[in-house]
Amino acid sequence: MNSASLLFSYDRIFNKGQLNLPSGDIMQIAELSLIQDAQIPEHIQHCDEITYVVSGQATVLSGNKEFTIFPQQIHYIKKGLKHAIIADKGSNFHYFCIGFLPNGDYSDLKGFFDFVGDKEDFVIKDDSRINFYFNSLVNEFYQSDSSKLMIHCYFCQIIISIFRILKQQRKQINMSAADNSGKTAYQILRYIDRNYSGIKRVKDIANELSYSEYYLSHVFKEKTGMSVKSYLMQKKITLALELLKYSNMSIPEIADHLNFSSVHSFDLAFRQYTGSNPTQFKKMSAKQ
Repeated sequence: MNSASLLFSYDRIFNKGQLNLPSGDIMQIAELSLIQDAQIPEHIQHCDEITYVVSGQATVLSGNKEFTIFPQQIHYIKKGLKHAIIADKGSNFHYFCIGFLPNGDYSDLKGFFDFVGDKEDFVIKDDSRINFYFNSLVNEFYQSDSSKLMIHCYFCQIIISIFRILKQQRKQINMSAADNSGKTAYQILRYIDRNYSGIKRVKDIANELSYSEYYLSHVFKEKTGMSVKSYLMQKKITLALELLKYSNMSIPEIADHLNFSSVHSFDLAFRQYTGSNPTQFKKMSAKQ
């Protein structure tokens, strides 16, 4: 990169093993400010890299993706991907970056590296802590007696803070999914309550609500503790009891009204839920 493209820079490059920490090998520590429209040319990552945007914005090439990053955003990219940074035409681009070869077995950070194991890259927003740790890390290199232990601690704080943000994001996603499943269960309940006499099979409900039968059954069971089929049958048998007791409808007419495939299937369902058959119940109700 042409030095004329830099407003200012602090950039330390290390050979593998030169700055070895328990958490991995640090390959680069940098604080750079690109002038408007300047760029870090496309290259292949030789190590994992974390970029923290202090100010300005830039277009980033990350693997086969291209996107814009903004202040307080953190971009993590893994070794082996194509990478480039192009500063926005309207502003200088000031950022920190740290390149490293992680030790995935280091116990204090193993959870993070396992968590991001299948992610080639990602972008998150700082929760106000990580900027401080990056500043402290870079400042440590300005010290005449810079401490390897301090560098290790600040690096770990950066990784752990990123991990906590990622876990919080996943928690929010899971909570959102839980909220959605609750809404789905309510939607199923409401549909059955309004249409149960005309429903023949659970599959009919799934088709009407545009869910797979498996998903619909799983969510309903999870939220209500009973199967969709059981709830549907309870609604049908409850109405059957009322019709047998208070209407002049025959048993075949009730079976047809409740969309049972036959009088026999109605009889079986009725026995299962009440312990008696429709004929017995109708006779007992007439004597009362």
